[in-house]
Amino acid sequence: MEKEVLILTNTLFSGGAEKQSVLLAKNLAKYFPTTLVVYYGDKIDPKLRDIVLNNKINVTYLKGNHVKKIIQLLRRINRGNVTIMISYLATTNLLNAILGFFTGVKYRIGGIRSSRLGSVKMYIQRFLHNKLFIHTICNNYEALDFIKRYGFDLSKASVIHNCIELSEPVRYNVEKKNTITILTVGRFVPAKDLKTALTAFSLLIQSIKEQSIKEQSIKEQSIIVRFEIVGYGEQEDYLRELIKRLNLDEIVSVVINPLNIRDYYQNADIYLSTSLFEGLSNSIMEAMEFSLPVVATNVGDNRYLVIDGETGFLVPTQDPDSIATALETLINSAELRKDFGVKGYKQLVENFSEEKFIVKYLELINTLGNDK
Repeated sequence: MEKEVLILTNTLFSGGAEKQSVLLAKNLAKYFPTTLVVYYGDKIDPKLRDIVLNNKINVTYLKGNHVKKIIQLLRRINRGNVTIMISYLATTNLLNAILGFFTGVKYRIGGIRSSRLGSVKMYIQRFLHNKLFIHTICNNYEALDFIKRYGFDLSKASVIHNCIELSEPVRYNVEKKNTITILTVGRFVPAKDLKTALTAFSLLIQSIKEQSIKEQSIKEQSIIVRFEIVGYGEQEDYLRELIKRLNLDEIVSVVINPLNIRDYYQNADIYLSTSLFEGLSNSIMEAMEFSLPVVATNVGDNRYLVIDGETGFLVPTQDPDSIATALETLINSAELRKDFGVKGYKQLVENFSEEKFIVKYLELINTLGNDK
């Protein structure tokens, strides 16, 4: 019988792991009967739901309490010839490893998405990896280095970077603009270090004003710089208070989880990421899809996306001065913004397309099964 694949995801909310689960299901379905299983079947974001519907992805939404969901999943496993189960996050990793082991699913593949794991998660993930999974996929090399230090069996681990659905490249307009928009997208949590982003932006505005005074053209200043922070999370109130404290109310916008997120990328001129740590940033990839030059902290696998001085600038963490300098360099040169953006899109095509992504998964499956 033909291999059947189940891909387990916690939700269909717009997170990096969830988006990658959907894209994996979409592409593996070309080669194997594939079903996407959503553990919290009532947690659905319209953007991911549309991708599922438009690509006719076979999906099972689990409902009810945890016991009912586990029973539904067991029935789904036993109903077919499930030989491969893939998961990315803690909850589904646990279900994949334990239920897959006891139901005889041959290829149980877990995932690690972050370059850091808390102590509890680390011990659980190590047990699952060493004892129950036959393989674990990290989406970044920092994670592989991390688990190497904590006793994970590296013969059962590999790296497959995220992919992105690529549309036609956006051609950057090099004509003189009155407004330059800097964009950041992500959760409002301490790890994203939006405090540093706002501090850097404040320094940038001050530098632009000082330069205008030196040139005696402050009244004729033609470029307005704006900052859009898009996302959601626990630090929303803190961010709004900080924006007021820095007197940035008129030029900084906080936008909560909009449905038209692509419009914000489309209208931006520069993308900024100030994370303290990362796996592989989906938001940076999305920015590069829109041919945006990127200023990003040199964490996680950002260096595989942002080639310093070619597709953007890599800067140290918690260094607002370096960030402000990099942003001002890009603001002062439309040609540089265009050049970085074009090269960034090319970087995605060559290294992070869906085609590259699925080839690596097929190679892994064939290697595990010794089946060409």
